[in-house]
Amino acid sequence: MSCRKWILLTLLVSGCGEAPKATAQTSEPSAQPSVQPSASPRVQQRVNFGVTIAGAEFGSEALSFCNEAPGVLGVNYFHNKPWTFDWFQEEGVDLFRIPFRWERIQPQLGGPLDKVELDRLVRVAKWAEDKGVRVIFDMHNFGRYSIRFQDKIVSAVIDKKYDSQVLVSSDNLIDVWSKIIRACDAVEVTPWALGLMNEPHDMGLGNWRKISRSLVTGIRAMGSHHTLLVAGDGWSSAENWKKHHGAKTWIEDPLDKVIYEAHVYFDHDGAGRYGLSFSEELRRDPKIYDRPQQRLAPFLKWLKKNNARGIIGEIGVPNSIKPWESIVLEAMVLLQQHDVEMVYWAAGEWWGDYQMSIQPPVENSLGNDLFRSLKTN
Repeated sequence: MSCRKWILLTLLVSGCGEAPKATAQTSEPSAQPSVQPSASPRVQQRVNFGVTIAGAEFGSEALSFCNEAPGVLGVNYFHNKPWTFDWFQEEGVDLFRIPFRWERIQPQLGGPLDKVELDRLVRVAKWAEDKGVRVIFDMHNFGRYSIRFQDKIVSAVIDKKYDSQVLVSSDNLIDVWSKIIRACDAVEVTPWALGLMNEPHDMGLGNWRKISRSLVTGIRAMGSHHTLLVAGDGWSSAENWKKHHGAKTWIEDPLDKVIYEAHVYFDHDGAGRYGLSFSEELRRDPKIYDRPQQRLAPFLKWLKKNNARGIIGEIGVPNSIKPWESIVLEAMVLLQQHDVEMVYWAAGEWWGDYQMSIQPPVENSLGNDLFRSLKTN
């Protein structure tokens, strides 16, 4: 998954979009033009999957990326235009996952939130409320925060010591989420869920179970009633879920509104790169069509045994190869049988020819064949 992220985030295309326009803001109104709603919306029956609208997390693979140099909006990363959100909503999508980077929304640990980044999240949440759909705020940071330390840029793991010093702590993570929640409360918008951390991995002495437990406790202590998505360690692998987390749940939420988040891809190493042809994948593994069951079953069985709620926060395959399509459709059926939602990776206006994109090329497009197949499943 890591290599998949780094490859896709190198798409540095000029031109900046915007999040859907909302009536409530936390900063000065954007100078970007608003987009008027379509005169004849084509809202269809709700589909059985959500969609990640990627873009604001791009550019973090740059060697210079850190809280002091988070990149330039419209050059290294971007905010999608309203028509993308409207297009998927009119096609029946009612769950939108919105990635963002901690270093951009809070350039100084413990400091104030960046108004531009915060305003985008607020506008998306307001748009979702107006449309009657759901939105997930997804902190796309992998259990880390990039910061300068001793004249070097360090992708600092939460609660890990560097020369006997913790550079970013679980208290810092509680702080930023508390400020995001309060900012939303101030303008009376409520995202459906908070994705507390995308794909934590290789945490070393930074214990993700302990970190996420304290984070949930801290958020509840401030009176928040939000649904909280707690991603798994080990890149949130559904297949390796029990290996990384043991047999039992680790969060006790007094509101019972925690959902455990796993991710799944179906290439040979589960990384989501799909670097081999399907023929080569099949040659190496004649049982490739069993992968939906093999990779999802450990997570689904864990949920059932613990009477816990779960979601597949990322799932995706190449968009123009029919055998891969049949595999992801089989996974959808399996998830529906277990009443577990999934969020497809990914849409977003800067993807270009990225093989896993389901972004429509233009506003009035019917979308690609894979998206149409997903819709009918």
